[in-house]
This record gives sequence, C-alpha cells and structure tokens, in this order.
Amino acid sequence: SDILNDALNLINVGITSVFIISYLILRYGSLKVAVLFFTSTIALVMLYRCFTLDGFYSGTRMILFLTLGFIYSLLLESPWRWIMHAITLTSLFVLFTLQLLYPENFLGKGGPEIISEGLPYFVIYISIGLSTMILKDKYDAQREELLLRQNELNAINDNLEALVNERSQKIIIK
Repeated sequence: SDILNDALNLINVGITSVFIISYLILRYGSLKVAVLFFTSTIALVMLYRCFTLDGFYSGTRMILFLTLGFIYSLLLESPWRWIMHAITLTSLFVLFTLQLLYPENFLGKGGPEIISEGLPYFVIYISIGLSTMILKDKYDAQREELLLRQNELNAINDNLEALVNERSQKIIIK
C-alpha cells in the first residue's frame, strides 16, 4: 500500500487477491504450498513495513509475526516448518539489529530502548513456536501410531473373515 499511495481500494484488492490465490492453491494444489504462499506474502509485507516505517514499534505488527510462527508450527511439516521459522527469526533479528544501531532510519525510534521492546516478542515467538512444534510432533507421532494400529486391525479382521468363510464352506460341504 505504501508503493501505491495508500489507496484503500488497492489494499482491499491486494488482501482479497492473496486470500483467493491461497484458496485456489489449497483447492487445486496442497496445504503446504498454500500456507507457504499465504504466510510468505504476509511476512514480506510486514517486513517491508517494518523496514520502511517504524520497525518494531507496532504491537499489531509483532502479533502478526507471532501468529505466523504459530501457523508455521501448526500447519507445516518438519523441514518447511524449520525453514520458515529460521527465515522469519533471521529477518526479525536483522530488523532488530538495524533498529538498535540506526534508529534514525526508523523515525528515530530504536537504540537501546528497542531491546526492551523487541526482546519480549522474540521470547514469545520462540516459546509459542517451540511449544506448538513439540505438541504437533507428539500429535503427528500418535496419529501415525494409530493409523498403523488401525491397518493392523484391518488386516487381522480380513484374515478372520477369510478363516470364518473357509470354515463355513467346510461345514457346508460336510
């Protein structure tokens, strides 16, 4: 929106386009690609706004980054989950460092006070991301175990059904 002179109509078109494209990718592609497209688009826009406006000094902006971390942990599989967390945390660290060293580039907001502003968000991001990943990994492991057990039970049931049919045929013959 900064590039397009903050025209409200263009913002709405952009947001709607991201949702529609994400939906189409989900519908005709895969969840992973849809999540990567949607979250990457949001992360890039938020990072652009952080680098061109006031950096960390927006609680809403940082809450969006926290939400992205939660989405990564919940919806992505292992290698992509770690990759997206690494990209986001690296980007935020670079932004954090630049705002600490060059506050004049961020409307004069930054310097040493950025530590008290940004550090809690890093801690929250990491704790939400890690705890969600741990819970998701446990859930996935239990789900795999249940699917394995279900397949074993289906095989046993099929075998029992075959035995019953075989014995029924023997009884009919006798």
